[in-house]
Amino acid sequence: MPTHALAVSIVGAAIAAALAAAGPVVLSVCKWRQQHTVLGVVAGGALVAAGALGELWVVAVTGTGLDNVTGTADTFIWLAAGGAASVLIVYLVRNTVDVVKEGKATPPAQADPAIVAAAVQAGHCCENGPLTVEEIVAAFDVADEAVKARADKTGTPAAELSSRALRTFGI
Repeated sequence: MPTHALAVSIVGAAIAAALAAAGPVVLSVCKWRQQHTVLGVVAGGALVAAGALGELWVVAVTGTGLDNVTGTADTFIWLAAGGAASVLIVYLVRNTVDVVKEGKATPPAQADPAIVAAAVQAGHCCENGPLTVEEIVAAFDVADEAVKARADKTGTPAAELSSRALRTFGI
């Protein structure tokens, strides 16, 4: 029986590894417009879960099939495997639901760099008294560079971004 148990364990581990490795592949294949889909998350997670639960089952069957394991030990092995499987299933379901909810959430808005630079300078002005000419020039340089970088990144004309920043502060 030990040779048979070893063979079953090796084959079970190989199948579990193959299922677990197929999960991320299915997730990648089920993309739509460079975004993961709910189908991909659920299908990929199901494959990984099948591998993990299958390996628990193989371990339980192999453990109970050993010659010196009888009665109470068999029961304990199946209870331990059932408990581990229950914990794994609860984790998988909760984690999958959280991933799907998080994926559907709208991403946080990004602040305009020019507005951030102006706000920092406004805070500095209120906290430390009037700005010097050098500080004003430096603030405009930082804001100008940020607006140009943002314009290059988004395709929005720099003049439009600058006017939005100025309107925000009522200028």
